[in-house]
Amino acid sequence: MKINPILKNESKVGVRTFRFNLMVMLYVGILSIVAMWAYFIINSDKYGMGIDLSKFTILSFALACGQAVLLMFIVPVLTATSITGERERQTLDILLSTNLSPMKIVLGKLMSTVTKVALLIISTMPIYAINFLVGGTSFKELIILTLFFISTTIYVGSIGIFMSTVFKSSKSSTVASILTVLFIVIGTIIIGFVVISRDYYDALSNNTISTFTINLPFWLYINPTIEFIYILIKQNGILYFAPDLINYMNLNKIFVISLINQGIVTLLLILLSAWRLNPVRKSIIKVRR
Repeated sequence: MKINPILKNESKVGVRTFRFNLMVMLYVGILSIVAMWAYFIINSDKYGMGIDLSKFTILSFALACGQAVLLMFIVPVLTATSITGERERQTLDILLSTNLSPMKIVLGKLMSTVTKVALLIISTMPIYAINFLVGGTSFKELIILTLFFISTTIYVGSIGIFMSTVFKSSKSSTVASILTVLFIVIGTIIIGFVVISRDYYDALSNNTISTFTINLPFWLYINPTIEFIYILIKQNGILYFAPDLINYMNLNKIFVISLINQGIVTLLLILLSAWRLNPVRKSIIKVRR
């Protein structure tokens, strides 16, 4: 199997830089602080009531949320400079003049980011090992969470690469990528919460709560937070969320629809990125004669 040349080069060179090693150190360090903070909360009343091992789900919950927040900022930064960085180094034209098609360039840049994120996740395994000892999480749950982070990396990474083809400078593409991701993750949740809460309280005031079901606004299906909440509910229960609202949601259906929609958005952004990267912009995949 032939490996994408860009992915091969990034895997050899990119992960050896001081910047990436510093990123790994900070990433593991921040998650370690989160784990220590959660562990302190769990053991805060051990002298009065003893240690409740069931509370160690708080540790897995805190680690998952901490990792999600970190990746929400790291992935756009890594991908938003993928094309603009080549342009600023004046190597983009050379790259486009090779036998690599625009599609292969885009996919190579995207997969190199996925590789780096996978290394970041692997580096945090010793922290998660604390949970294994007390039963706070299982290996299966960890694998599911890791697969979610990787799939979300591809989704968010496609946004960053698209912005990298739209803007000319790395600063502009990075800011645009982060703002777009923040709007998708936080902005749509706020708007959706307002809409759903209005419908919920209307049902309460009209005494139709027995037949009330939550129909998520269409824009929420592009938010990876939906799948994240679904996974956390399956692993930790509904203790940390609004149980009254969740009882009126078909989470299995929402999870599947959200995955499909985000997959479609990812595919469209990759195709648009390749089209914008194509010097002639007549076809997405360069035809070899």
